[in-house]
Amino acid sequence: MAKEEGSLPFEQLAEALKQAMTGAIATANPKRENPNYIEDSLYRPKGVIKPEFTRRYFWAGVEVEHHMVVPEEAELLEALKAGGYHQNQRGVSQWTVTEAGDGASAVVKIDFPCRTADERASLPSMKRMLREMVYGEVAD
Repeated sequence: MAKEEGSLPFEQLAEALKQAMTGAIATANPKRENPNYIEDSLYRPKGVIKPEFTRRYFWAGVEVEHHMVVPEEAELLEALKAGGYHQNQRGVSQWTVTEAGDGASAVVKIDFPCRTADERASLPSMKRMLREMVYGEVAD
């Protein structure tokens, strides 16, 4: 196949495209939709202080990370006490909170039935469950 007049070799064309794309990406939309997203988000609302965790928390076996809870959930987790909660009709606790260790090495485990899809579907939100465990507000 004959080389067309004014065409670039493949390597030069690839390099020219790479440089053009790099420049385009760098200048495209330099302003984010919410440039203050870290300071003002659901998980860090502006003007609201979220308490730091003093213990490690495990929600149904999964560690709860501080940046993934809203301030109210962080407060409720910090206020949790070991015990049994959410009694069924026979008076048996369905949800359990256990605490091991103390100080910075303290671990709090929150367990409840969630093995089947039906069990998971019947659970209230994390916030409502925590409110019941801390304040006694019944979470239906």
